[in-house]
Amino acid sequence: MWITKAPPIAVIIAIFWLAVVAPPASAADATPASPPAQEDVQDSVVPATSPPVKQDAETDDRAPKPGTGVGGLVDSKKGSWWAYMHVHVVNELSGGRAVTVHCKSKNNDMGVHVVPPGSEYQWRFRPSIFGNTVFWCHVAKGNVEVVFDAFNEEDKDPWERIHMDNTYWVARDDAVYLRQFWKNNNMVFWRKWP
Repeated sequence: MWITKAPPIAVIIAIFWLAVVAPPASAADATPASPPAQEDVQDSVVPATSPPVKQDAETDDRAPKPGTGVGGLVDSKKGSWWAYMHVHVVNELSGGRAVTVHCKSKNNDMGVHVVPPGSEYQWRFRPSIFGNTVFWCHVAKGNVEVVFDAFNEEDKDPWERIHMDNTYWVARDDAVYLRQFWKNNNMVFWRKWP
């Protein structure tokens, strides 16, 4: 009965909060009978995948439409604001060496993963509607490691790292690189191994 007395806007805000804004339950909050709620964050170690094929504005269904773009629902670089973002950490080390990847955010610890050569660790998530999602990664080869922000909406220009909802980090013998597949697979030096 309380719903009929509440103003309609309060009901809409409450539903929006529960569906979109409220943080997911953490593993500590879950009862033993139910697994932790992490529907919006999924990860796996898989054989390395090719980056998406670059499309131009005429064939890209996510390209800006008239009246959208900045402040709109669609942007050709970042896709839809409600879409999943995908982060890939690819192992391109020589000599058959594996890398160890441990990524996390304020709310999600993705765990430690050993990535064999020619494979990648990847995960997907929905960024916060407040534009403050940050994932950082520890990537190690042997006993040396680098740490970097794998996804940071608060950066000056996070879309230099993201295109078509994907970011590719590549571990090579000398350093970790950002693969800008939308710029002819340009490899941007990011962090040198110590």
